[in-house]
Amino acid sequence: HPPIRIGSLLVINYFQALKSNEGIFIEIIKSPRCSSFYHSNILHKTKHMPDTIWPLSDDVISQQIFMYLEELTALHCPHGNLRKAIAVHLLWPEAMITYISMDKKISKD
Repeated sequence: HPPIRIGSLLVINYFQALKSNEGIFIEIIKSPRCSSFYHSNILHKTKHMPDTIWPLSDDVISQQIFMYLEELTALHCPHGNLRKAIAVHLLWPEAMITYISMDKKISKD
């Protein structure tokens, strides 16, 4: 079941912030400069990127955000950068985190 909160904020607040700024979100996803997580061996991230992610349910969004944050916090190993890249490549929510960090003044770390 998706979490109700991430940190001190309700998941629905994250979702609404993202949904109301879809254009910015899609731009961030497609920008090759937005990522510090991609390993050089990972395929270009826009290759299979959907043009839009809506409509998705709050549950889908919150699950993706939760899995992404959970994955990043677990990455303390010698090959952490590659694992981060794989996680982002599979879940493609880095733009969510980038946008949330800008919108809510929360660091990506």
